[in-house]
Amino acid sequence: MTRSLARYQAKLRGVVLGSLVTGLGVTGVLVTSQLAVGTAGAQTAHNTKSVVISTSSSAKLGTYLVSGGRTLYILNKKACSGQCLKYWPPVELSSGSASAGVGVSASKLGKVKDAAGKWQVTYAGKPLFWFYHDVAAGQVKGNNVKDTWGVWTIVVTVKPASTGKPPVTTTTSPGTGGVSF
Repeated sequence: MTRSLARYQAKLRGVVLGSLVTGLGVTGVLVTSQLAVGTAGAQTAHNTKSVVISTSSSAKLGTYLVSGGRTLYILNKKACSGQCLKYWPPVELSSGSASAGVGVSASKLGKVKDAAGKWQVTYAGKPLFWFYHDVAAGQVKGNNVKDTWGVWTIVVTVKPASTGKPPVTTTTSPGTGGVSF
């Protein structure tokens, strides 16, 4: 391992840990979900007993799903497994079910066994993921990202109010698009 990679991983560990503490303090929601830094510097998910799925909102994005203040994503097209899970950690449970927080329809929450046999939280039947570049509450760096596995979008529960202007869409800039449920 090179020195620069080791320094990057150490810095990322501090950012992730600090962001999780800050995110929990900002949202006021206790979520027992934990993230750790894997060997490639990406976050990996750990099974937890309870996860609270709630919402956040912005004028540009509308109301979208979060857990512990961190944005949740779905994958359109292919399945996420192997290397994909290093960059897009699944929202997992070791037992029980996810809880519906503010703005979330409990009837749309569910769980499904993933390829590894672990329970993954779903919303309207779609498996939920975090993005490893979103290290603080409110970040949406994975929105409309197209990669090897498909297109990733936030889960929009209420579309943003119309500004009278047509929406701007892009595949590289977060903040537009998303999938409404």
